[in-house]
Amino acid sequence: MPPHNLTMTLLGAALLWFGWFGFNGGSALASGALATSAFLATHIAAAGATFSWVLVEWKMRGKPTMLGAASGCVAGLVGITPAAGFVGPMSALLIGLAVGAVCYYGIGIKNIFGFDDSLDAVGVHGVGGIFGALATGVLASRAVNAAGADGLWLGNPGLLGTQALSILAVVLYSFTVTWILLKVLDKVMGVRVTAEEESVGLDLSLPVRANAHNGFGVKKSGEIGNPSAFLFRLESILIDEACARLFLIFPPMRAILPALPHSS
Repeated sequence: MPPHNLTMTLLGAALLWFGWFGFNGGSALASGALATSAFLATHIAAAGATFSWVLVEWKMRGKPTMLGAASGCVAGLVGITPAAGFVGPMSALLIGLAVGAVCYYGIGIKNIFGFDDSLDAVGVHGVGGIFGALATGVLASRAVNAAGADGLWLGNPGLLGTQALSILAVVLYSFTVTWILLKVLDKVMGVRVTAEEESVGLDLSLPVRANAHNGFGVKKSGEIGNPSAFLFRLESILIDEACARLFLIFPPMRAILPALPHSS
């Protein structure tokens, strides 16, 4: 699904790339050598994955795209996250180059199994995360992090087995709990919109439905007409109230933040 605004997509990818430095480097809980190493590994892997995704896309589709570059960037950030504190720059580059290509083909999984994944969360985050965790079991080095362990490449195949077992446990847990929650939600409020709403687009259809039900997703009889619209409106009210209370507690913030309109 192409984005409705590629400029905003690229801006979001850039913010993710920058923010991920704090995500991975900050995991060291100190500004030291390990944080610096994780910072550098994150940057190198993201750049490598961006490059490899664009190359594969160029070969498969005849031209590279900026959307592909943004997707490759995210794939690299995801793939290096398990390994950022345990691998050096060259290993990070290998992970980035590999995960960009792997995730490019990974987004085709939804076409094989027929599930909805408009943001390619499975193909990029799922596949990229699994690949990165396995790559950690191969390329990890105690020279980078003495608190860790050497990987398969340095003569310790046990770490790869441990990583594979942990991946299996996480996949089974996540799938089972998600399946149960979706089944419960489907019985209580439904988890799919109508075919017409899906065709029009949720950004347009849900607010319209909300307005059609007194702006709160609730019919006059008191029945919830659109649960998503109801929750969206409820969230807006809670945010408004939280900000209003913040202004009361910290009066100087009125000069910093604009006054928000009160919810009716």
